[in-house]
Amino acid sequence: MNFTCERPYAFYLLLLLIPALLVSLFQYRRIVKKISFFSIKNDTNPGLKRVKHFPLLMAFRTIFRSFAWIMLVLAFSSLSWGSYLEPVSKTGSSVSFVFDISYSMMARDAQKNTSRLQAASSYASLLLSRMDDVSFSAVLAKGDGVCVVPLTEDKAIMDSLLDSLSPSLISTGGTSLGKGVKKAVETFPKNSSRLSTIWLFTDGEETDSLLEGAISEAVRKGISVCIIGFGSEKGREILAGDGKTKVQTSLKADRMREVCSSALAKTYPEGKMPVKAGFVDSRESGSALKVLSYLKGEKNLSSSEENSFVTYEVCPIRRDGLFAFLALLFFALSFVITEFDIEAFYFKKRKSILTSLVILFTFTSCSSHFDSSMQILHGTWDWYQHKYNSSVASFYRSMNQAQADADRELLSYSVYNLGVSYLMQNEDTSSFMRFSEIDEDSPKELKFRSFYNRGIIAYGRGDYDEAAENFRQALKIDGKRMNAKVNLELSLGKRVKNAENKDNLITPVSEKNGSNSMENSVFSRIRENDINRWKNMSVESAVSGAEDY
Repeated sequence: MNFTCERPYAFYLLLLLIPALLVSLFQYRRIVKKISFFSIKNDTNPGLKRVKHFPLLMAFRTIFRSFAWIMLVLAFSSLSWGSYLEPVSKTGSSVSFVFDISYSMMARDAQKNTSRLQAASSYASLLLSRMDDVSFSAVLAKGDGVCVVPLTEDKAIMDSLLDSLSPSLISTGGTSLGKGVKKAVETFPKNSSRLSTIWLFTDGEETDSLLEGAISEAVRKGISVCIIGFGSEKGREILAGDGKTKVQTSLKADRMREVCSSALAKTYPEGKMPVKAGFVDSRESGSALKVLSYLKGEKNLSSSEENSFVTYEVCPIRRDGLFAFLALLFFALSFVITEFDIEAFYFKKRKSILTSLVILFTFTSCSSHFDSSMQILHGTWDWYQHKYNSSVASFYRSMNQAQADADRELLSYSVYNLGVSYLMQNEDTSSFMRFSEIDEDSPKELKFRSFYNRGIIAYGRGDYDEAAENFRQALKIDGKRMNAKVNLELSLGKRVKNAENKDNLITPVSEKNGSNSMENSVFSRIRENDINRWKNMSVESAVSGAEDY
């Protein structure tokens, strides 16, 4: 089990306990001296009997408040242990090509007696021709990882790179495949809505053994990794980078398979492996189809889009809430303990205290409604932190829980929040679909916002009729919203302007085939004057009718 701490500097706050305990100790001694003046040993007054135990209660109060401070510091430090799989909805795909350009790739034991690097270039070109609507980047791996092509969809840039692959492109010696994979992970945006994949073109020779850790890190972030091997396992003798030393090199296929399986086992110890990581030999028949299959994840059944998938990210279980609850509990106990009657505890109220504890634990148990509400709260917090993938996952969980509990109100809020999250990811189609699922029984504000956002989406894609209708429906719910009124007028104006533009597309045609250019120009001038006169009349009539409007 891995322990992680986001803010280790928070533990310096524990030093504040030292002066606080010294002050408490000084007060404790003063209280003991004051109480020693009372002679209460044989007194039957119950109030004086409580005073006898007061120093002990003060000591417990100090201990509870110290624990409360410790728990508060641990909550602020953001400790995490354990992990869970978080489903993330993805639309489309993106790939990072990682090319091993070390000198071992110059061995001529690939297909058609070409070098491994040339075979990797041809293989990548073949894959590139089968990739439509896929964004890609390129990383060169040698002694270090260097991104040479950021994420793009311009295949011409990649083709020019494939023609110039050479070990001389990077002067750093050695072979660090792990650094290349880490650099590839950095090329993907953190909150990307696309399914991310890394293709590593190599013979498996590495000098620093960082590959396994890099693959684990990529898989933990929901990125699939495919290692494509080039060369033969028999090996070939080549010259090292110094041009003098002869070394033996071969395809490390078994080693690459072991690295992938070990990385998956460390990331998913329970056995469920929703993200792929594997090795494909380029010489196998149908290897290209296996590589292309990494571009697809689990089909997203809740989405109508064909290229919508669900992937999983390994997220640590944060314990902030647990420590915050313990801090609040210890702080409350520090007040309760000062009113605690020790004599009554031993003789009269033992049963009532046990009953109170049972009631306390009964009321603090979590219901499914509370769980759904907390998922919406977590998703909203992630949304404000621009972690849209995490917010989508939280809203999905709350939506599924609300459907299982037949809680229509929570279902409406979950669906609306999903639409807003998709809208921030520029997934307009999915967002519009979610807003359309808000039913008539939803709260008034929720219905208004769903119609309003649908109008914004329709206006953005040029469907002004649809936009005007949605803004009109929003105003039926709440007619005092000025933004909806303004947007309705803009949509109606755009619709009229489009109709005028279509009328203006009609061009004058000569009625006589034999008319000369002078006649055509005269007729065109007459028609132009007629059109201008008609437009002026329209403007005057609009001005005269302003009071009626």
